[in-house]
Amino acid sequence: MTQTTTHPTRVIIVDGHPVFAEALAIAIEATGELTCVGTADDIDAATGLVEAYQPDVAVLDVQLSGSEGVRLLLERHPQMRVLVLTGLPLNPALVHEVANSGAAGLLPKSTNLGVVVATIPALGGHTFAVDREGLIDLFARSGGPTIRRSSDSSPLTGRERDILSLLAGECPGVRRRRRHRWPPLISASCR
Repeated sequence: MTQTTTHPTRVIIVDGHPVFAEALAIAIEATGELTCVGTADDIDAATGLVEAYQPDVAVLDVQLSGSEGVRLLLERHPQMRVLVLTGLPLNPALVHEVANSGAAGLLPKSTNLGVVVATIPALGGHTFAVDREGLIDLFARSGGPTIRRSSDSSPLTGRERDILSLLAGECPGVRRRRRHRWPPLISASCR
């Protein structure tokens, strides 16, 4: 009987902001399917990580080295997929440059860490991952027709909306007890 073991997807993070890199590394490790094998704060350190660990994915802040950083990493390890993060607003030139560099995706740095982590396993093939909200904003800024959002479209999760409703006192049947002015003690959930 042959046993196949699947190894977690090995990820490196290349970002000049150590707090962000650490938060992303923790979120990656929490999945159990991904593992962060190292972080680097510049492209030179990243090339060392690529040579040492042969990662499956690199998450790279484009502001460190632009699309040249993507090309440099892919020269060292062509099978690796690169997810580019940017603190800049998406614009057609940036999307074109990153896609043309060989990267597998581009997300704004403001994207929820859960979305960034969920994007990592989906990278590959002939697709290019881009954040929905970023794409909508890019389309709107480039002069495309206005897209109306549906009434249930919200950047907040259902849980976040529940908490805000509770704090605003909008949930009937919820008893709130206060020991202090803040935070309110919630005794039921809002549905």
